[in-house]
Amino acid sequence: MSLQNPHKKWRIIFAGSPAYSIPSLEAILELSNIEVVGVLTQKAKPAGRGQALKSSAIGEFAQNKDLLVLTPDSLKKPDIQALIASLYADCGFVIAYGKIIPKAVLDILPLGWLNLHASLLPRWRGASPIQYTIMSGDAISGVTLMKIDYGLDTGGILTAKEIELAADETSQSLANKLSSLSADLISENLTAYLLGKLSLKSQPEIGITLAPKIEKTDGQIFWHEPAKVIERKIRALNPWPGTYSTWQSKKIFIKQAAVFDQDIEPGKIIKTPLGCAIGTSQKSIFPKTLQLPGKKPLAIEEFLRGYPKFINSSLT
Repeated sequence: MSLQNPHKKWRIIFAGSPAYSIPSLEAILELSNIEVVGVLTQKAKPAGRGQALKSSAIGEFAQNKDLLVLTPDSLKKPDIQALIASLYADCGFVIAYGKIIPKAVLDILPLGWLNLHASLLPRWRGASPIQYTIMSGDAISGVTLMKIDYGLDTGGILTAKEIELAADETSQSLANKLSSLSADLISENLTAYLLGKLSLKSQPEIGITLAPKIEKTDGQIFWHEPAKVIERKIRALNPWPGTYSTWQSKKIFIKQAAVFDQDIEPGKIIKTPLGCAIGTSQKSIFPKTLQLPGKKPLAIEEFLRGYPKFINSSLT
C-alpha cells in the first residue's frame, strides 16, 4: 500500500454489534481525520418479557450519534453491496459484527477492511476466542489488528497487544479488558494504517487453533473430566450460556466454583466445611453459587439451607 495523502479526511464504514464494540467506535469518532460514513450492525431482535424489538448496542449508540445505520440480513445481496459502494468509503473496520464480510464487499473499498480480533492470532481463530482462551487455561490473551482476507481470521497482522489473565477470569471480565484494549489499539494505529505506515505480516503457520461458535448445549458439565477443566469451563461460559448439570431431573446451573483438593466419585456430592464438594475424575469442585430453573442464583450456604437433600445426592 502506497503512502496516502496525510491531509485527507478518511471515510470509514464501521461494522459491529454488541456493547463490546462501542469503545472502538468511540475511539474512531475521536480521530479528527476520520469520518464514519456508515455503521453496519445486526438487525433489531426481540428482547425481554414483552419480546419487543431491541436494536443492537452499536445500533443504539450510532443512532444517538446521528450516524447512518444499516442492518442488512445479508451482505451478499447486490442492493446492499451497491449501497456500500455508494458511501465511497476508503476503508472498513470490523469488531464483533457477527457476520462474514463476503469477497464482493471486501473488494469494494480501496484500502480494504480491518478487524480487531479478540485473541493473539493465529491462536483462536473463529467466533468464540475469549471463551476458548479461558477454557484452555491460557496465561495470556490480547487483541490483534489484522486485514481481512477471504479466509476465517487468516489475514495479515498489522499489530497486536497482549495482557495476562487473572486467576479468576471470566469471559465477561476478559471481554471488558479486551474491549478497552481494542479501542487503544485502533486509536494508536488506524491513522498509521491509512497513511500506509503499517506493514502486514503473514500469520505463522504454527500455533493455529480454532474457536468455533459457542452453543447453549456447550454449557453441559461432564463430571468425568478433571476439576480444573470444569472450573475453567464455568468461568469461560459465564455469563452465557452458563454451565449446568442435572439434579433430580432438573437443570442446575453452577455460576461460580473453585477446585477442591479432595478426590470424590464423579458427580457425587458430599458435605464439607465450606458447604459441599462435587466429585470429578481428579479432585473435586466447590460450587459457590447455584441456580435452579426459574429461581434466583443462591450462594451455596443459602442453597443448602433451602435444599438440604442436595448433600449425598449426585449430579449427572
